[in-house]
Amino acid sequence: MEFNLNNRKQTTVFLVITFILISAHYVSVLFEHTFGNDIALFDLGKEGNIPTMFSTLLLFYSSLLLAFIWSVRRERNEQDKNYWFWLSVIFLFLAMDEFSSIHETIGNALERVFDKDGMLWFPWKIPFGIGLIIFMIVYIKFLLQLPARTRNLFIISGFIFVMGAMGIELVEGFYKYIYKSPDFNYRVFEPLEELLEMIGSIIFIRANLDYIMTELGVSQICMKLKN
Repeated sequence: MEFNLNNRKQTTVFLVITFILISAHYVSVLFEHTFGNDIALFDLGKEGNIPTMFSTLLLFYSSLLLAFIWSVRRERNEQDKNYWFWLSVIFLFLAMDEFSSIHETIGNALERVFDKDGMLWFPWKIPFGIGLIIFMIVYIKFLLQLPARTRNLFIISGFIFVMGAMGIELVEGFYKYIYKSPDFNYRVFEPLEELLEMIGSIIFIRANLDYIMTELGVSQICMKLKN
């Protein structure tokens, strides 16, 4: 099976799907505000629905692209091959987390240690924040050695993703701490977190596809299934 890489077309498709999902969320919010029940299948405030699956697929696709880059760099015996490998593993974990809400399980356990208050309304940010700092320290050298375009796209995508995954949840935490339960205003603001995560993932995918085509000289990936 042959897989042709078309960066622009894939990016457009992903952005269109994102726009549709965000629009569907607002339809769900209006439905809830009018009739009292939301459309859970498209509610970005809930897990295990279509937006969750789309976010999971974006992260898993990123992991596959990184694994492909690693395999090529390994065959060429490049010094940075291990960085690509562990980056693929990290995104595989993020995909698993998005699908099964590992961070929420960790957060529930930490609530026994930390008071659910203000910035610590979502205590999972503590271990994940520490992990992010360690990641940045370990990967700064790798990042600086990347081609300028790839490096810039990685930085932009990472900033947008982290702002969604952690920054917006800080604001949501304060809001829930003050108002206790989500209201209509919160539900209108709620998609921003997922929107930034999706946009960050899409830019990251674009960066990896661009790297594969320009730096590795690959425009087509062939997959062979063995019996």
